[in-house]
Amino acid sequence: MLLHLSSEGVTPSFKPQVVECHALDIRSMMGTDLAPHHLEGVPLRYCLLADRRRGDDSLLALATGILLSDCLGIHSDSDLIFDPAGKPYVLGRDFKISIAHAGYLAVVAKCPEAVGIDVEPLPSYTDHSHLRVLEGIYGKAKVDRKVILSAKTGPLAFTQMWTQAEATCKRDGVDLKSGLAANREFLSSSCVESQECKGHVISCATEEPAQLEVSLLDFQDWMARS
Repeated sequence: MLLHLSSEGVTPSFKPQVVECHALDIRSMMGTDLAPHHLEGVPLRYCLLADRRRGDDSLLALATGILLSDCLGIHSDSDLIFDPAGKPYVLGRDFKISIAHAGYLAVVAKCPEAVGIDVEPLPSYTDHSHLRVLEGIYGKAKVDRKVILSAKTGPLAFTQMWTQAEATCKRDGVDLKSGLAANREFLSSSCVESQECKGHVISCATEEPAQLEVSLLDFQDWMARS
């Protein structure tokens, strides 16, 4: 996005900040046995979560730890604190972070300012139940029912709106119900961006305009380097 302000022939431009998002598809991890040396530098919190969980949930926890370590340089539990709502903060760094996982993707994001990230798999269809969910979040006037109920546009439009709302709440460290109870308009004041990735939608929310840049971590390459 460029903001042009003409003054005496000078046209300055506004360059949005970047939300750096890293994703890992756990399908690339399935059936792989990791040696202890692979997990050196992965925050212990996520190794323990992976041990306590089963199936995809275990892989998503481990994938989150791998992303934090390899992509953001966060190697120790002491680098992170979480507020009562579960919002993560990284200590001693000049950036903010957000974490999400759903379906087959784990994602972590970093940004100079407060950021929220969310991810959801694309549904195969949408119906009136999806429409009611969005109307409950945004209000009926702000939801295009034809778009949401369309077989062609519905799945993407629904998932974008849903993840954008969740990302806004995660930016502010509130759950969706509490955020809506306080003020539904906080959603319209958020700057949001979305991208499709591996059959999922990733959305980020910031207070000022930002550009979302998503990169996928190659798991086999990570194993070779670890």
